[in-house]
Amino acid sequence: MGNKKIGREKFVENWLKLSRHDIEVAELMLKNYDWPNSVFYSQQSVEKAIKALLEANGIIVREHFLSKILKREILPKEKEKETIEKIVEISSWFEKDKKWAITRYPIKRGGKIVLPEEVFTKEIASEALKKAMFVFDSVSKILKEKGVEI
Repeated sequence: MGNKKIGREKFVENWLKLSRHDIEVAELMLKNYDWPNSVFYSQQSVEKAIKALLEANGIIVREHFLSKILKREILPKEKEKETIEKIVEISSWFEKDKKWAITRYPIKRGGKIVLPEEVFTKEIASEALKKAMFVFDSVSKILKEKGVEI
């Protein structure tokens, strides 16, 4: 989604702004007992923060599955290897079962059709938000060291 003529830095900055906004929405959903939407916005925050990091490294992606790209393209380059490994792990957690999709639609589980509200609990939503905050804070720190701030 980057464009050198416009300036990659602006795309990176905007990805981070959107990521921060999604965390704020996830927090609000958690406070309002809307566990599925809290998980959804937490996942969105993680995805956008990772896209900011990828964009800052000249990698433009238009997909949801980012853990393998991050592991292949960013892990070897970054000095904060443990942090990147943790971000890869978190990204994989959200990718498993396509959490962004199952927070939005009825699914088949245990031989019956259930709503997202029957799948996602407060504990899962809290864990998702904690993971999103870690990714946002970590990516923000890495990018700040590269001169990108929001």
